Amino acid sequence: MKHVKLSGVRPSEEAPHTEEVSGPVRKLQLGTALSRAIGALFGNFFSFSAIGCLVYAPIVACAIAFTGNVTVLKGDTSQVGWMGVLLSFLATAIFTQIAYVAILSGGISFLSGDKMTLGRMIRSGMKFLFPVIAVAIISFVLVLLGYVFLIIPGVIISLMLYVAIPAVIAEKKDPIEALKRSRDLTRGSRWAIFAVMIIVAIITNVPQWLVGFIQPSAENVPLLFVVTVLSYGVITAVNGALNAAVYVQLRECKEGISTDEVTEVFA
Repeated sequence: MKHVKLSGVRPSEEAPHTEEVSGPVRKLQLGTALSRAIGALFGNFFSFSAIGCLVYAPIVACAIAFTGNVTVLKGDTSQVGWMGVLLSFLATAIFTQIAYVAILSGGISFLSGDKMTLGRMIRSGMKFLFPVIAVAIISFVLVLLGYVFLIIPGVIISLMLYVAIPAVIAEKKDPIEALKRSRDLTRGSRWAIFAVMIIVAIITNVPQWLVGFIQPSAENVPLLFVVTVLSYGVITAVNGALNAAVYVQLRECKEGISTDEVTEVFA
């Protein structure tokens, strides 16, 4: 039980009893998470967008140079074959993980009262790259197996592992520990996380839908390049901000810690 001392009262006038403070809320509050994500996004909009765009610029440029469009980034094998799509997928996965970890680090740190510089975010992205890739691979395999047997287990596994990568970054967990940590943190809040993932899916598809309206032609190459890079960059920024906000709030809900304690690892 916590006790609150009444301020503005002399010792002789203090109340003879103490006020009970209720414990932390045990479930994720969707509205709070979205509000914090918006705050983190706009508080770091230039840095987050710059990181996303810097990572996607060479990937999009290569796609346009070899195929004349960006459909290979969506798995189109008609022009480059399966090997080309595989190479594109691997390059995109590695470089975007750097961006995602950098944005996550900046988001978690910002929500804990410490705004990271662009350089610190990028260094964090490089520092945690390999354990994050390991978590991403294990998560992908587990989710894929869930979808193979039935769709619902795949969705449940996705929800369980939603904050595994933030656990690697903020708590320096190894891949297996991070997966277990995410399972524990998300327990009881998975419906709210499901709503977050629906929002992410909508945000992700709208810019890609807009890119689809640009006809792949020589005169449209600059426009296609700029719109695609900006779209993917902003998508990465939004996803990272949401993931950071959910993680920070889950730590507060489950453990009752202050935001300052969430990212002591960055100190």
